[in-house]
Amino acid sequence: QFNNLALLADSQGFKWFCTLSQPTKTLDRLEDETDANYSNDTWTRFGIDAGGGDGLGSVSLQRAAEDPAGNRWFLGDMSLAETQGWQGIQILSRDGSEWLDVSPLNENRMLSGDVVDVAFGQSAVYIAHRTAGIQQWRLDSDGNDADPYAWASLSNRGDDSWATVVPPNIPSGARLAAIALRSDNVLWIATDVGLAKYPPSGGGRPVDTIPVYTGIGVGILSPVVQDILLDHDENLWVATNLGVNQIARNDMNAIQTYTTASTYVTALSGLRYPLSIISPMSHADSRSLALHPTEDVLYIGTLAGLTVLDYTPAAAAASDLSKIYLYPNPLYPGRGHNELMIQNITGPVSVEVYTVEGVLVHTQDADANGDIVWDLTTKGGFLASSGNYLVRVVGTEGAVTKTVSLLR
Repeated sequence: QFNNLALLADSQGFKWFCTLSQPTKTLDRLEDETDANYSNDTWTRFGIDAGGGDGLGSVSLQRAAEDPAGNRWFLGDMSLAETQGWQGIQILSRDGSEWLDVSPLNENRMLSGDVVDVAFGQSAVYIAHRTAGIQQWRLDSDGNDADPYAWASLSNRGDDSWATVVPPNIPSGARLAAIALRSDNVLWIATDVGLAKYPPSGGGRPVDTIPVYTGIGVGILSPVVQDILLDHDENLWVATNLGVNQIARNDMNAIQTYTTASTYVTALSGLRYPLSIISPMSHADSRSLALHPTEDVLYIGTLAGLTVLDYTPAAAAASDLSKIYLYPNPLYPGRGHNELMIQNITGPVSVEVYTVEGVLVHTQDADANGDIVWDLTTKGGFLASSGNYLVRVVGTEGAVTKTVSLLR
């Protein structure tokens, strides 16, 4: 176990740490002034029963998360063989004045106290237990709470309901590592034997299991998934013992791979990976992931230190509009010419088609050679009549106008 485990940087500017070394195990909060003068930083230590309300019931913590209302959820780790009381979920109110203790000791519907992750929905929380499975804690089962995460609602569990989620394809004995909930209620599930995606409505349907790449087809690096995270565009980042994958939001076959040179040679040889997957990571064994709140920057906690990955898309190059051409020209629909296409562009452009009288007929964007820029119809969906048309191509550094003839 780590001697000092960083848990959370919250939206209020606090950083939270759990010291796991015995016997001084505590939860510490840092109010960091983010300057070079450490003396003006403020540390606050929370021990058992600190904080008021129910009191902090566990300082054997393995993860923390912030809910939509700004309450902090600290998740207990029973894998450390602690006493029975050190388990479950400890929730600290946004204002820091009250604690809520949720554990099998006071909530008999809860499967276990070894909680590895939580994922927040609109009115329900998914709770991942390391070996007992996944539960859905519906915070407002009667639909009467305006904000289920408001402290008055959250701390009043009288109208809550619990349900166990048992994805049919998750193998028995799998150890859960993390979960991530997409905006469409698709639940990603990370385990030590693979990665799965649970559909938004069960109905007995199995999960989609993401395969491991074997040299044929697409897949992730390893079945040993240690953390997952959704980025700002809801692409899924997957931390494994052999490196990191990114799975595109709308295409599970679009998977990017990042690993080290040594892992490429020793563990992935013969799998026909391109050399481009080799990255300057601290270590391939990736244990945890964190996302910059506003930028496309991913922090990867590895076995040998922190790797920072800036995955901001490269800026598109400007088009040299002097060399573009439109084809076929003239257009003869009777000979099969049903679209106007563009060639010799080196960046994104927008295309506007006008009659010679200046009436706008059609608009289209293009970013690749051979893109269709006009289907020979008008904005109203009618077939454009024969005649000459002015086609204006607009790039980032200017515009050019070409004449195209349509002969029906």
